[in-house]
Amino acid sequence: MAMTEANKNIWDFRNNKTLIISITVVVLVIIVMYFRDRQQQNVYELRRLEKRVEMLEEWGIPRQQAVR
Repeated sequence: MAMTEANKNIWDFRNNKTLIISITVVVLVIIVMYFRDRQQQNVYELRRLEKRVEMLEEWGIPRQQAVR
């Protein structure tokens, strides 16, 4: 009976350890994906603004000068 309990405790410990490692990996993947998505959004926004400036320059719209 004691051997069965010892084996069960070891099995529970391994399951808990595996669960903790799995949760940690999932959280790390989510964090990496979040920051990668933000970086991609920033690159996309920068490209969009660059194209908009190029389009305005092609149309010949003068830049506003600072008022003194």
